[in-house]
Amino acid sequence: MYEIKIGESIGDIRIGMKREEVRELFDDLEEWKETPYGYDREVVYDNNDEFQISYDENDCVNFILCTAEDSMTIDGKVLNEDLFYEDVLEIARAAASDIEEDEVGFTSNQLGFGACAYYDDDDEEEVARVESVQVAVKNFW
Repeated sequence: MYEIKIGESIGDIRIGMKREEVRELFDDLEEWKETPYGYDREVVYDNNDEFQISYDENDCVNFILCTAEDSMTIDGKVLNEDLFYEDVLEIARAAASDIEEDEVGFTSNQLGFGACAYYDDDDEEEVARVESVQVAVKNFW
């Protein structure tokens, strides 16, 4: 399980951690580079099946995306089992006033936190489930 600490970490990956420290945690990371829309510089990512991690100009983690939807916890509560998308959104709303929502999910620059949602076609209750969680430096978005 990967414990989420809002604005700080997902599992053992922490905001501000050096890239070589991240690479010591995982042996399956692949490097990916691109210049995202609206950026004036190339961004370097490390990826595997569960994480996308980006780094600042000092090679320190500034963004973590985790897609291991059933392997994440907040305060020991498992996402999509104990906490669903609306629960995570309410946690964020209780802590910050700058929640930006769209049809995919939400982000908060104040918290350095966001989540994306989806609806399970097999779920008769139509509860939004957490698809991914993002932890970033403050004012990342």
